[in-house]
Amino acid sequence: MSYYAKRTDSNHCQILEALTAAGWYCLDTSRAGFGAPDCLAVRAGRLVPIEIKDGSTPPSARRLTPAEREVHEAFAAAGVPIVVVTSVEEAMALQ
Repeated sequence: MSYYAKRTDSNHCQILEALTAAGWYCLDTSRAGFGAPDCLAVRAGRLVPIEIKDGSTPPSARRLTPAEREVHEAFAAAGVPIVVVTSVEEAMALQ
């Protein structure tokens, strides 16, 4: 499966490829817009919405956009928090 890299963080494809190699099915939703999480990862009956940020950038560059913040708050209120990952290591911690 290929992952789009246009207008995504520099580590986006690397993280999705690592999750896929670890047995997750990754639906790349990065082009959905409207503050949607970058990926819906599914494995063994578990669905994890993921927001990918580039951990090599300053914290100010990793802030959620207003639309992302709104979606994160709505998901959290519904009991489905969006996980923010900044590296392959953080993504692998989802195991």
